[in-house]
Amino acid sequence: MHYLYYTKLTLAAILGLVALFLAYRLHRKRDVPYSYLIVLPIVAQIVSFLGWAVREIGRKPWTIYGVMDVSTAHTINPPQRWAR
Repeated sequence: MHYLYYTKLTLAAILGLVALFLAYRLHRKRDVPYSYLIVLPIVAQIVSFLGWAVREIGRKPWTIYGVMDVSTAHTINPPQRWAR
């Protein structure tokens, strides 16, 4: 659990620093390598998945030991208004 959390934080920090670096390069009117534009969305998706995993795995001990019931622990994601 801790490894997932710290991996998520590290990747998010690296992603933010790379975004600042690329913004600086764009501000100086330099080219941005296309490899960054391919890799960054993939890393962002991994960070998003790790955030979900930390949240859901972190809830399990609370439900197993009876502190939280299952109906409280599950995540409700209603459909978006445009998707109805």
